[in-house]
Amino acid sequence: MRVTFDYDKGRKLGIIKSSSLDTIREHFSEKDETAKIRKKVSGFRYIPERNYCITKGGKYQLGLTFDIIKFIKNSSPYHKIDFTPEFKEVFICGYDFHDQPLKELTKPDKYQERFYQPESIKRGLKIGNGIFLFKTAAGKTYISAQLIGTVRKYQENVKTLIVVPTVQLVKQTFTDFKSYGIDPKDMCKWHGGQKLDTDAPIVIANIGILQSDSSDLSFIEDIGLFILDECHILKKSNKINKVLKHVKTYNRFAFTGTLPDTLIDQWNVIGKIGPVLYQLSRQEMVDNNFISDAEIKNICVHYAEGPEYQDAPEYTESGEEKPKDPLKNYNIENRFIERSSFRNNIIKKICAKLEKNVLIVIERIEHGETLEEILSEIKGKRVFFIRGEVEVDDREKCKQIMEEEDNIICIAISKIFSTGINIKNLHYIIFGSAGKAKIKIIQSIGRGVRLHANKALLIIFDIADMLRYGKKHLLKREEIYEEEGFKIKRIDIKET
Repeated sequence: MRVTFDYDKGRKLGIIKSSSLDTIREHFSEKDETAKIRKKVSGFRYIPERNYCITKGGKYQLGLTFDIIKFIKNSSPYHKIDFTPEFKEVFICGYDFHDQPLKELTKPDKYQERFYQPESIKRGLKIGNGIFLFKTAAGKTYISAQLIGTVRKYQENVKTLIVVPTVQLVKQTFTDFKSYGIDPKDMCKWHGGQKLDTDAPIVIANIGILQSDSSDLSFIEDIGLFILDECHILKKSNKINKVLKHVKTYNRFAFTGTLPDTLIDQWNVIGKIGPVLYQLSRQEMVDNNFISDAEIKNICVHYAEGPEYQDAPEYTESGEEKPKDPLKNYNIENRFIERSSFRNNIIKKICAKLEKNVLIVIERIEHGETLEEILSEIKGKRVFFIRGEVEVDDREKCKQIMEEEDNIICIAISKIFSTGINIKNLHYIIFGSAGKAKIKIIQSIGRGVRLHANKALLIIFDIADMLRYGKKHLLKREEIYEEEGFKIKRIDIKET
């Protein structure tokens, strides 16, 4: 059997030519669990029941090549694999100086280079693109700076774009790069409050500015090195995928603590960036004393009376049954738990007993305002509520206060605090509304795992509601906790 890899220059896609194409396509596909629901709601009969990463004509995102080759070799030793010259021209993009010395960067005081950092950098330079699967506190910024510095050492005129999730991380990355010896004159911070300098060799931008309709992205076409932080955002449906269409270079690197839950989204990330180059588990980080360990306490809340779900069908004026809103009862349950004085007082009692700093992660502003009011009644505690309208500088002040003082309670919307904010002097995290999203959960835990002199262990209080959706979500979270190797303890609290 022969498999030939070709390249479509117009669409910038790889092409598989083989009599085994159907088998390969099927392997890189996943059942669409939403297809039946979408058929019922939309009325369309022909909605595909599987999602495919490879088209019927064999076209696919180039970054998947290594995974496809691995599957082919594992499935049959008799396949002969060929590459056309056009394919080789774009696919072989490793740096020919990867065996040369890395750029000597300045290291902040007491910074000790970890064994995996030079290894991962050299592997990245050899392949030319790919993903680093590193947990929080793995030193991703140092690796990024080392990649940029080494490439610029041998290719002085290369332009670099590094994309991070938030404005706060733009500023933090700029500061960190400066501490590693990268000349601030070579860098440009680009976000809503600062204009783009297209002449700067290194541009650090947040995702929001790149997605803005008023932003001119034409300069990206001249980028020779592209780095994306938190690349799990490259889900198939996300707008950031459109930004990547402007990126011509295949020298792309990305970081994430965990890939998306679904295979189709994982393959989309890999297809856009490249193969997984290096992976370091949470347990390896703990065993090497790079981060603190964590323990989960699941506080299972049993209510005397639950919410009033609306399960009865609704009808139009003509007597036809309306399509059911799949989120209606879920939202009813969320409103019920957020407004429950019994539940909120459980959080209050937990906070009152804890002597160190606490981060409470929630989803909605209304819930945060309720908690802020009742938690402010605890004597000897200072309470902050971080939400969207709180300026970046004010968030930094809150973080600084928590680093220097104890008995601080910080309530934060998960979208704001789940990435980019790391607090060493944080001993407790309370999931006020956790849901079941793996990435959000792991990232939220990552806010508190950095080492601190007075912290032996990070304690997570997971407020789990023994209700219709709450029970299911808890089971999903427990699967995540077990997968990550956390110790779990269940505590039942019943409303009388």
